[in-house]
Amino acid sequence: MKWKNESLESRNLVAFFSIAFGWSWLYWSLFIFQIIKLPPGIGTPNVNLKDMLVYIPIVVFSPYGPTFAAFLLTYINEGAEATRELWRKCWNWNIPVKWLVIIFLWYPMINLIYRLGSAFIYNVPQPRPEWLVNPLMILLPFIASIINGGFSEEVGWRGYAMPRLQSRFNAIQSSLILGFMEGLWHTPLVFWPGDPRFGMSILLLILWQMIATFHRTWIFNNTGGSIFAAIMLHATGNTASWLVQFNLPYIEWFPRTRFVSPILIIVNIVIILLVIMVFGAETMTRKNELTNQPPYTLYSKIDSLSSNTLLST
Repeated sequence: MKWKNESLESRNLVAFFSIAFGWSWLYWSLFIFQIIKLPPGIGTPNVNLKDMLVYIPIVVFSPYGPTFAAFLLTYINEGAEATRELWRKCWNWNIPVKWLVIIFLWYPMINLIYRLGSAFIYNVPQPRPEWLVNPLMILLPFIASIINGGFSEEVGWRGYAMPRLQSRFNAIQSSLILGFMEGLWHTPLVFWPGDPRFGMSILLLILWQMIATFHRTWIFNNTGGSIFAAIMLHATGNTASWLVQFNLPYIEWFPRTRFVSPILIIVNIVIILLVIMVFGAETMTRKNELTNQPPYTLYSKIDSLSSNTLLST
């Protein structure tokens, strides 16, 4: 089977996005259309635990559309061994130490830039992180973000879709396409009162997701296509606001939007442009130290793979 075959790539991607969207949108629609109603007292100690037994599984499994699609199509196309290999790749942390450091510090360092800039340039009072009292309290949201965010999405977005997109497009084009699809996938959440993004502008949500996709492409490519790296980066991004909290300045002439300030968007776009300038637009990665070729080029040059090879899914 030719992994580089364009008709196969298109067919697999269409199937992947269809399954990913169908799974999650079906789950979320249960709450949006109040087929299943949120239990009274949700988010408080007064919530009925019996009601939560119905609520929790649906919420936990609802974002697993991309990962379910990746495993399903891998199994259908390549069989059980390739599916097991895909699972193993999710937890293989054998990547360069410098990239592990970047993965865990990337988003906290960006938040630190916001915090220091607001404090020293605009003299804005900054909050005292609650976890300083009990550092272990940061573990719960981080673990939750791995289960419901990192693992539920990245096996599909980065592990399945990104290699296929990069077999035909460069890193920037692939990030734009996948970022738009990820943003579109999240859009039902703006209509669900139980989600923090309820009421958010759809255009803003898609733009913010596209920005995050560029960060993840950069990490994914520079770690040789590591799904584990993508999962951890996603989780640290979701919990960075717990670790490094910040207050932004109020500037009268600067537009303000709900959920995501334009300041955050501008700073992140500048960071992305700097990364592209340093690492290049084609792959957003340095040459592979062992082979002197970027990871996605190596993948695309493989003409045929055996039936139990992961890349052929």
